[in-house]
Amino acid sequence: MTTKELEHQVAGHKGVQTDDSGELVYKPALPTEIAFYEHVAQNADSLGQLRPFMPVCYGKLTLQGEQDGEGGVREVADTGSESIVLENLTYGYLHPSVLDAKLGTVLYDENATEEKKARMIKKAAETTTGQVGLRLTGCQTWHQPSQAYISTPRQFGYDLKVEDMPAALARFFPLPSDNIPEYIDPSVQPSIPTSTSDPAFTEPSAEPKSYTSHAIPLSLLSRLLATLLTRLEKLRAALGTAEIRAVGASLLVIYESDPTRLAECFTALDQGRVKWKEDAEIDPDADSDEEDDDEETPLPISLHLIDFAHTFARPGEGPDQGVLLGLDKFTELVRGRLEDVRKAQDGSEEDGGEEREAKKAKTG
Repeated sequence: MTTKELEHQVAGHKGVQTDDSGELVYKPALPTEIAFYEHVAQNADSLGQLRPFMPVCYGKLTLQGEQDGEGGVREVADTGSESIVLENLTYGYLHPSVLDAKLGTVLYDENATEEKKARMIKKAAETTTGQVGLRLTGCQTWHQPSQAYISTPRQFGYDLKVEDMPAALARFFPLPSDNIPEYIDPSVQPSIPTSTSDPAFTEPSAEPKSYTSHAIPLSLLSRLLATLLTRLEKLRAALGTAEIRAVGASLLVIYESDPTRLAECFTALDQGRVKWKEDAEIDPDADSDEEDDDEETPLPISLHLIDFAHTFARPGEGPDQGVLLGLDKFTELVRGRLEDVRKAQDGSEEDGGEEREAKKAKTG
């Protein structure tokens, strides 16, 4: 079997691979993560309500190989380490924008050493984790005019203050006219040659690159956020009854950033040609011919929980309040962003700007 490095990974540990088709992900996993997927799959209790918000799990395997210099895998002796086989949540998207956000106020599990507990308590206190149970761990946002992704790395989330979180979400859901600056890690100094006599030398720019003229029109952006809010409410209901302790679990949000493709995804959803996971589970055989025709058409936006290496069922102990706190904060941020978009829509309609934005999206 040949695998390659996972594309569009914005956070988490390296070593995640995909198959040649891009449909499957092979993720190195601890026994606890494998056990949690199996437990959710086999139970119809409150944990089963999380299933629509988790990647489909196809089992586990032992990858007998290691990554080569070109991102592929060459065979080596069996090390005995296991990987979990999951659906690739970005499969089918043309230009996926991806956001990963860590949930919860606790960063250590019950088996951690006292030294690690102290270190993780300090880490939580120094970031938004300790205050609101939510920390941005990375995102990428497709910028149609430059045909490139706007990258927001992990360090951005470590430096982020709670009061700046709305602006951080704007990097992921920009208005067409927003000016999004390139993130430059303040702890990394640009390298300057010892000699400036080289004709190719140019002085390092003091100003970061900025991105504007974003392609998704306000009408589609508004619908994206409204759809995400509905999904967040459903996830909140599921987590509100799930008696678990989730340390290090993340929210993963993915949406199609090509405006034409995004409109097609919404049309497919409206016509029932693509479905939310819980709807597909209710009637898996309905309209099978149509589903085959649209098997590569993704949902316009998806919301998942990922990373369960330190997640455990805890019957009788109630839901994880730190995780719920973080989810509520993220929902608040999304609701605020939707209000921003609707205000912009109101102003745009007053001066005829919505029509211009739609034309811009088509030609972008």
